[in-house]
Amino acid sequence: MQGEVTVTGSFLLNFDDEIQVGVVFHNNMKQPVILEQIPLILKDKEDRILAKQSFDLTALGKIPPGGKVMWELSFARENVSVEQVQQDDWAIAFDMEEVSTGRKDFELEGIPEDYPAERLAYLQNILLKMPLVKPGEIGFTPLQAQMEGEKLLVAVVIRNGSEKTLKIEQLPLVLFDAQEEEVARAQFQLQNFLVSPGKARMWTFVYPQEMIKKKKPDLSRWSLQVKSPTPTEV
Repeated sequence: MQGEVTVTGSFLLNFDDEIQVGVVFHNNMKQPVILEQIPLILKDKEDRILAKQSFDLTALGKIPPGGKVMWELSFARENVSVEQVQQDDWAIAFDMEEVSTGRKDFELEGIPEDYPAERLAYLQNILLKMPLVKPGEIGFTPLQAQMEGEKLLVAVVIRNGSEKTLKIEQLPLVLFDAQEEEVARAQFQLQNFLVSPGKARMWTFVYPQEMIKKKKPDLSRWSLQVKSPTPTEV
């Protein structure tokens, strides 16, 4: 399906200590995808679970948009609930009980058409490594902070896990450095800032010199606090 990563099975072999399965991962999204720790199940035609196991798939590397990768997996016998999996009665799928508690597959929106493809792929990979966003929740994740002259630039990623478009008109942000000391505080006014359902937007907030309290902050580690934000759904 468009906008998703899917998995299909190609072959299955029963052994005494494991079950080997050939699979194909399809990337139907518009951005490259890197799979990491992924829970998978084997099920029969009645949707009964025959086996379940989590796999480290980082060795697959980057799957390009519209691309597919063939791979072989081994389900350990202790993770299989039947003696034999019938050759004509099985399918492989993502374990939705494990992944339905949140999502990572957010696509970036609001990106200029001439934005470098390599940079876009890098940002999409960062999105996949961020914590899960539960259904109905908003993910607000700091990305980068740096001084540029007399100004402080802070990049964040906002992910919309709800089913409605998110609109943010103002956002009071307080930044703390590695010593947990307040560095800067400002209330940012945003115009026409919308995040579609299931999408993510990256934004850079600029603290002017007069809003910076600590002129030489330690940004080796830092955090943001959102003070009484005013997001609305439209």
